[in-house]
Amino acid sequence: MFYSAKLETCIVAEERLTGVESGVYDLSSEVVRDIPDFPLLHCDRDGARVVMLDSIRALRGYVTNIPYERWLDDGGGGPPRGLVNPVPIPYTAERCHALFANFLERL
Repeated sequence: MFYSAKLETCIVAEERLTGVESGVYDLSSEVVRDIPDFPLLHCDRDGARVVMLDSIRALRGYVTNIPYERWLDDGGGGPPRGLVNPVPIPYTAERCHALFANFLERL
C-alpha cells in the first residue's frame, strides 16, 4: 500500500506469488468515482483490464454510462478483458507482471 501523489489517493497493489493474477486498487475511489472498489488494473489468465488514466481524468472519474473502450484497455491499447473472451492465448504470470510493473511506474 502506498500514497500516489499523481492520483492523490491510496493505492493497494497485489500480485500473486504463484499462479497468474495481479491487481491495483484505489482505496478511496478517487479515480473511478462511481463504481466502488473497481480495480485500476486486473490481470489473470483470461486477459487484462487496465484503466486508461488520461481518459479517466477527462471523465472526472464518472464512467457508469461510458462505454468500456473509452476508459479501459488491455494495457497495450487493445480491448479490455471481458470484451474479448476467451483471449486467443492465455496470459502468463510474466505478461501480467509486465503490465503490473508498467502501471505502477506511472503512479
